[in-house]
Amino acid sequence: MALVQIKVENQLLVPFGGPKWSIEGIRVVGVSTSGTYIESDTPLAYIDRSQEVGLRLRNFVEVMPGFGLRTRTPEVLWQ
Repeated sequence: MALVQIKVENQLLVPFGGPKWSIEGIRVVGVSTSGTYIESDTPLAYIDRSQEVGLRLRNFVEVMPGFGLRTRTPEVLWQ
């Protein structure tokens, strides 16, 4: 079977949050008419470069849904 490579321009998956990662940990796990589903053992940020919008730390909750920031009371912060 021939090797097929597809370049998807202006769409980036950027691993972050760990000292080391490997490309083998990023997998395509599903394909449908509405999208391609990717799974990773390291956090990934998805960037659509065509939107020309920077990714900032304040975007963390959007990039990592389910990992919402916990709020702490001042008493806990200073103990």
